[in-house]
Amino acid sequence: MPNPSGGNQVGPSYTTRIQKGGALLEEMRQLVRFWSASPTDELREAAVRANLLNKATRTRAADILRRTFIPRFVDGPIRDAWTLARPLEDVQAPPQIIKPVYFWITARAEPMIADFSREFLIARSVTAHTEIGQSEVLGWLATKGCKWSPSVSTKVEVHMHLSSVMRSFA
Repeated sequence: MPNPSGGNQVGPSYTTRIQKGGALLEEMRQLVRFWSASPTDELREAAVRANLLNKATRTRAADILRRTFIPRFVDGPIRDAWTLARPLEDVQAPPQIIKPVYFWITARAEPMIADFSREFLIARSVTAHTEIGQSEVLGWLATKGCKWSPSVSTKVEVHMHLSSVMRSFA
């Protein structure tokens, strides 16, 4: 089913938005430092026009704003979550303080990340087996009813994988 913030939705909460870039932690931080109480459309246009994210195309910058930043930090389940992270950015808090806050905001807005962390990674972290293979992540997605095409599932898996999203917040 189409989702207004981009990505196909499976069940009540999983979307394919993550395939567009996973955590994008540095980009989210840049946008939090830039964001203000001005209207979202004005800020989005200004960020793209100024090439705030230093992307090769305006389309890519607009896509990050539309599919990742705005659903997580502006219109997400924690409305205007950027205001929670901004004071940390303003005082240049160290990464070990900032990363958990950004992970929490991201996980609240992306239930697939929260569920994968809670149901798969935490259980795995207490065992000696810490390497995670593609088939294991794809298997976990299948148990959640994600009936995406093989290519979409693989793209989602790449960004769900420990080496991508989770390592960004480690």
